[in-house]
Amino acid sequence: MTTQGINTLESDDLSVALIGPDENSRKAIANALSGVGSGLTQEYATYPSPADVGSLLDAGFEVFILELDSNPELALELVEQICSRSSATVMVYSDNPYSELLVRCMRA
Repeated sequence: MTTQGINTLESDDLSVALIGPDENSRKAIANALSGVGSGLTQEYATYPSPADVGSLLDAGFEVFILELDSNPELALELVEQICSRSSATVMVYSDNPYSELLVRCMRA
């Protein structure tokens, strides 16, 4: 799992994990978040393996933002695992307007 720290976390800011293999999309989301004081702490350039979810959760992120398009099945599995194992907020983003994928994501 490749990570890239981008901001120092301040005490009033949310800790955010931004996960997505598509660098352009990930950077666009990171840039949008940088202006709202999100305290974005980590970008992940690859999806973590299901075995790595525990260590990702141990990092204590309050918000997880995942890109769906690069590998929808793995991304949905990660959403399910994160939601079932933590109280963190999970958000997803996609460039595709596929309603079936979005419905599956809402059910995850």
